[in-house]
Amino acid sequence: MKRAILFATLGIGLAMVASTAHAQGITGVPYLNNININGAGYSGDWNNVATTNVLDVTTGADQGLEFQVNNGPNGSGGENANSFSTFYSYIPTSVSPNVPVTGAVITFTWNSGDAVAGINVVYALDDSANGTDYYFPTAGYDLTPQPGHTYSYYVPLVDPNLTDLNTPGDVVNGFNLQLDPANVYGPYDITFNSITLVPEPASMGLIGGATCLLAARRRRTA
Repeated sequence: MKRAILFATLGIGLAMVASTAHAQGITGVPYLNNININGAGYSGDWNNVATTNVLDVTTGADQGLEFQVNNGPNGSGGENANSFSTFYSYIPTSVSPNVPVTGAVITFTWNSGDAVAGINVVYALDDSANGTDYYFPTAGYDLTPQPGHTYSYYVPLVDPNLTDLNTPGDVVNGFNLQLDPANVYGPYDITFNSITLVPEPASMGLIGGATCLLAARRRRTA
């Protein structure tokens, strides 16, 4: 059964990266790997399982913020179902967008896990003008992820983020990641690679590829 999403009432924000010359990074680094996981807030199965500075096993390149959950049937949680989980953190540094931004692209890799039906990925941006918005890149349980695949989705920014992040001096200063893996039975492993603010010209070019699942594969060793 799909669980109802309970939104955190925290002030929320996000670390992001630039993937093209036209994209606007938030933290100034290319991946979600500079987060202080010891100072973050957790709920559900993500407590004490986060890993940053994740490296690609083939190229050695930085990958992002990883959650390795050993729960559910045959996991450390016995027969307990995987639970709705959240991760909240302020970001270490922030920069203002230097061009008008209209959207954001989230990229994540489903490293392993038996998803028998859709998962729901949600994130929120918190800006320095006290604006908070939630974004649903997978449109609610529409994604049944496959191990070793990377997915990327574009979403348009909405107010107050849209107005605030196009106001000089306003920045993104934290983030909240949320995942409902109710249809994942047993352990799973997900890496959130990046979230990128994009201006309108770039976002228009990204919509087609970002609203569909990317065909890129990333194979990880056990």
